[in-house]
Amino acid sequence: MNISGKNKVPMAELKLGFESLGFPDVRTWLNSGNVVFSGEEAEPAALTGQIEGMIQRRFGLEIPVFVLPQEELADRAELSKGFISQLERDLTSPSIATLVDILQCLGTDLKTFFDDTEDDRVVFKKEDYFEKTDTELNNVIEWIIPNAQKNIMEPIRLTLEPGGSTYPDNPHEGEEFGYVLSGSISIIVGNKRYKAKKGESFYFEPKYKHYIESKSGAVIIWVSSPPSF
Repeated sequence: MNISGKNKVPMAELKLGFESLGFPDVRTWLNSGNVVFSGEEAEPAALTGQIEGMIQRRFGLEIPVFVLPQEELADRAELSKGFISQLERDLTSPSIATLVDILQCLGTDLKTFFDDTEDDRVVFKKEDYFEKTDTELNNVIEWIIPNAQKNIMEPIRLTLEPGGSTYPDNPHEGEEFGYVLSGSISIIVGNKRYKAKKGESFYFEPKYKHYIESKSGAVIIWVSSPPSF
């Protein structure tokens, strides 16, 4: 399957999409837009419809899909089915000439195949979130941007149950910003206390020990730069 031009999809996400259809042994070939998967024998047209539907639902893209059974790929590349099977399972390696032949059959080339650059991801869904519940402090933290620790800033969605709070954070370099989605909170910075309610935001430099608490419960978006959660 080829994804060309502006319709780029991260291969890791594409792999998850195939697995969601129930296909076992799903592997992607670098960033080439080609996917290898196992499954019960079915008409290529039926598989094509399934996969195109998954891509449309999951990524909002209408991308033509080309399904090529293992035997047909072997015939087109003038190779044995056994060799293709070993290649798919990483049990052998092709020569450059053989690899070029296979890639031509798959509608791609060496440059695209070895291009491991991917577009930076922009949109994240709920299934991407990582959640942690603290029963002692009565809070739930959702890391809404995966692996944000490597970024300049790190956003979380914080849910405070009535009487809940965050663990006091020690002073550090950077900035803290938040927006109250619901309820009301108290922001404690050093020996000062500030109040904010639904629709209000807060910003401070974390020069002193700080934490947030809520008597009645609240949900906020909290952003720390650099990442500190």
